[in-house]
Order: sequence, then structure tokens, then C-alpha cells
Amino acid sequence: MNEVLSFVEQGLKDLSISRTSIKWGIPFPGNPDHVIYVWMDALTNYISALGFGSSDDAKFQKYWPAEHLIGKDIVRFHAVYWPAFLMAAGLELPKRVIGHGFWLRHQQKISKSLGNVVRPYNIIQDFGADALRYYVMREMVFGQDQDYSDEALLFRYNADLANDLGNTLSRAVKMSDQYFGGKTPPVPCDDNDLLLMTQRVVPEYLSAMDDLAFQRALDAAWKLLISINGYIVSREPWKKFKENGADETLSKIIWNALEAQRIIWVMMAPFMPASTTEALKRLGADPKAIDRKALQWGGLKTNAPVHVTDPIFPRIDIETYLGGTKKMSESGPPIETTQAAPPDLARISIDQFMEIDLRVAEIRAAEKVEKSKKLMKLSVFDGEKERTLVAGIATKYTPEELVGRKVVIVANLQPATLMGVESNGMVLAASIGGEPSLISVDPSVPAGTKVK
Repeated sequence: MNEVLSFVEQGLKDLSISRTSIKWGIPFPGNPDHVIYVWMDALTNYISALGFGSSDDAKFQKYWPAEHLIGKDIVRFHAVYWPAFLMAAGLELPKRVIGHGFWLRHQQKISKSLGNVVRPYNIIQDFGADALRYYVMREMVFGQDQDYSDEALLFRYNADLANDLGNTLSRAVKMSDQYFGGKTPPVPCDDNDLLLMTQRVVPEYLSAMDDLAFQRALDAAWKLLISINGYIVSREPWKKFKENGADETLSKIIWNALEAQRIIWVMMAPFMPASTTEALKRLGADPKAIDRKALQWGGLKTNAPVHVTDPIFPRIDIETYLGGTKKMSESGPPIETTQAAPPDLARISIDQFMEIDLRVAEIRAAEKVEKSKKLMKLSVFDGEKERTLVAGIATKYTPEELVGRKVVIVANLQPATLMGVESNGMVLAASIGGEPSLISVDPSVPAGTKVK
């Protein structure tokens, strides 16, 4: 520390600046409008807090050099001046300096003066810290700026957490509980499609995490999640149970679905630690096994207790929430999903079905929703008027191939706002391996025709 102080003292003498003037700032040579202030005190805190310069520098010896994670507006201080101080003192430089982007609100930097502040404690109170962490990491490309919106947060929560992640967990655990007496299946499997997908996805995830590409890491995890849904739908375990009971084939199917989810939740641990602990307990897995070794196939024990309980991420009634009452509910506005629930889990009466207004509509315009990979904004003619629909089909269809197509819509759903666009209805589509496939209608059928 004495060497650093001597370096700064000599600089002050060269500039003919008294030490007492530091509190007012030091005019930068050649550019008096630029003022140097608190750089020395603030930056040396990184090492003085570790005991550098004191009689006990054990922490400094252990933790330095370290990596700096900072906002992009202070990169210059950490990548120019701080290394200069360290070099002058003969100390090691930081391993790496990483600058992250800003969160924006309505394309403006969030600041108290503008009054566009997002209060994280309010979000945490309503959705939990894990949900907020997930949104932040999934929505922002690390290093770049990203615009925050309540609609985007709610959509991510319902579509990704409640539907994709939460429903898949609940369904698989419920089937294991029902078919195998409240335990994980007795027969594991080491030769299946989900194992192959895991071997492909895990290296992608680890590589992305090493690169701090958190959005890409979560995308990799979702590839496996989509595969699990497709695997369950294609094998129809509920039918196999009815036909043959809890035999070896069914055991392997359910065990594979649970094991693949165990690996997904290990991937989620850095993003959603509390939810990961809970999910692993429900799956019958060890909640403490969340290291890289736990990403290998085969970690789920057989005949371990599973736990069926309330949804880990309850769905949010978006319209009610944005209206100010913040109601949490199991039902809500239509959100496109990759899920396909087993037919014996829920039944409706014929009267309930007849209340659904299904009709043919013609797509007259289509465009992708900005900042969304899945959503497509459609303008459709329903036989009476044109209406706007938002559908999660952008990964499968381009706007050009949609225009002029006849589809089936649910015409009497309450409006829902998705990514800032109001959707008045839902387009019907099948889900094959997580990819949407539109329900097609003969081109000769007029728009507005009822579907029964």
C-alpha cells in the first residue's frame, strides 16, 4: 500500500496539487473539465478489504487476483486506472474485467431522476427472488442493454416457469407417485433419446456458462426440457399404465423423464437456487448434488420418495395483476406452451365444451413480435371483423407462409396482453416435440365457419 500511496503523492506533486484538494477533485491534465475523484480510495478497497497492507493479509493471498464484474460505464476506471495503480505497486492485475449492460425502461436508462425505477423488492414479494433472477438472466444478452417491461416479466413467468418448467415437473412427479406408489420407478435406463439429448445439451450449457452467456445457457437447458415434453407425449405413459400396469417399460419411461428433469434443475441451480432445492426434493433427488458431476446421466436413485404438492410456480392472472389487484391463480389468459396434459388428468362436460367458440379464420397479416423468439402477431378475419391474435408459432412459421392461410381460432377468450400486444383469441395448434403445428382448414371453407 505504501508504494501505491507514494505513486499517487508523486503524481500530485507533479501536478502542483495539494493533498487537501482531493476532496474537490483533481482537474485532469489537458482537459480541466474532466475531474479525477475518489479513484484511489474506491479502487484500492478491492484489496484493502482483503487485508492488503495490514498484519493479516491471508484473505488477500487467497483471493487476489480476482475477477471484476462491473457496469459498462465504469470500465475505464477498472481497465485503465486501476491496473496502472497495481502495476505501479508491483501487484498482480485482475484476472478479468467484465462489463455488463444496463436495464432500460421504455428504452431509457433507469434512474431516479427520470422516475422510471423498477423496484425489485416488489417483484420479489409477488413472484420470488428466483423468478426475478430467471427473468433477468433469460431476457438480457449479457454485456448488452435490455429493456424491462412488466408484460415481458409476466409472460416469462407464465410461459417458461409456470407452463414449461413447472408443469413438466408436476406431471412427471404425479405420474411417478400414481404409478409407482409415491416413489421413483424401480428400473432405470441408460439407453434412450433423453440420454442422447442430455449428452448434447450439457456441454452447450457448460460452455455458455464459462463464457458468461447466461441467456444461451438457459436456451440449452430448454432444449432438453422441450425434448422431455415430446418424449412424454410420444410414449403416452398413461395409456401404457392402463394397458400393462407399472411394468418395466413404463418404469424406464417415467425414470427417464425424472432423470432428465433432475439434470435440468441442476442447470437451474445458479439461477434459481431455492426453487432448485425444492424441485430436486420433489423428484426424489439429492438437493445438495448440484455440481458439474451431477450433470452426468444416472444420478437419480430408484425407489426414492417423490413429493406431490402445489405448483412450484403458480400461474398468474396477467390481466388482473396489471390491473392492480395482483391475483394469483391456476387459470389465466392464454399463453402458448409446449405442454400436452395426459387426457385422464382433467375432464370437462359437453356443456363446457359447447361454450367454446371455435371458428375458421383467415390470416391476412403476420409479423414477429419484437424481442420475442416464439411470438407472432397475426391479423385474422373471423367472418365478421378483423382481430389481432398473438401465437407462439414464430419458431416454426415465417410471416410470408402464414398470410392467406385458413386456421381455427378460439374466438371467445378474454383478451390477454403478451409482450405489449393485446391478443383477442387463440390459434389452435398441435405440439410435436415442442414445435407448434397449426390446425389447417381446407381453403374453400369460408372464414367465420363454426367448428364443432
